[in-house]
Amino acid sequence: MKLNISRSLVLLAITVTLGLTAAFGLQKFIYEDLKVTGPVYTEIVDNKDLLADILPPPLYVVESYMLANEAMVHPTIAEQNAARDRRIV
Repeated sequence: MKLNISRSLVLLAITVTLGLTAAFGLQKFIYEDLKVTGPVYTEIVDNKDLLADILPPPLYVVESYMLANEAMVHPTIAEQNAARDRRIV
């Protein structure tokens, strides 16, 4: 089989068409996974929500630490700080 210009162009067109079809198919497959309602996005949101439920708000942690340190430095107000610390939790 001799490869002339017309057969080369047909072969090139078939190759380009197959390549573009494969690229568009792969893009569609990946887009379905990564879109906002897709499984990857849902997993990210679930993990972020779990982490937000586990971690305490930073202000409460800082306030409890401050009250404990203040109770160590000023033992006279230790009972008052302990009552405030129980109220925070």
